[in-house]
Order: sequence, then C-alpha cells, then structure tokens
Amino acid sequence: KVLFGQDLKETVSSMVDDVIEQAVERFAGELKYSDEWDLPAFLSYIEQSIIPQPDFQQEDLRGMRKTEVAAFLAGKTHTLYEQREK
Repeated sequence: KVLFGQDLKETVSSMVDDVIEQAVERFAGELKYSDEWDLPAFLSYIEQSIIPQPDFQQEDLRGMRKTEVAAFLAGKTHTLYEQREK
C-alpha cells in the first residue's frame, strides 16, 4: 500500500485498535472493571507502547469496563494520529 501511495489511515487505525484490545486483555484478563487491574502497570505499558505522554491519569479510567477503556484509549490514539497528519 505504501509503495502505491494508498492512504494508510484505516490500516493504521485498525492496527492501533488491535494493539489496544490486546493490551486491555493482557492487563484485565477476566477482571471486568479497571478498578481491579494493576492500573499503574497498565498505564506504564500504554505510555511506553501506544500513547507517549498521555493526557489522562488512572483516575480517568476508574470504574470503566474493559470495552470502555479500549474505546477511551482508541479515541485518544485516533485524535493524536489525526493531529499528526495535519
């Protein structure tokens, strides 16, 4: 796709969503709510691998379900990607 000049936005977006979902599953496992996770370790992983210098803290994730955390992080990541494209 790169060689032919195709827009990679959808591909990158899908890849980021997959990485986020894998991270949530890795740290949440069978635990339903983020309050039960090791949030400091989870956020450290997110900062190192997905969102450098995040503009949110663990308190922002408290009480969220796994799907809500994944959607929240995906939204943040897509916003950052769009800002970089400009």
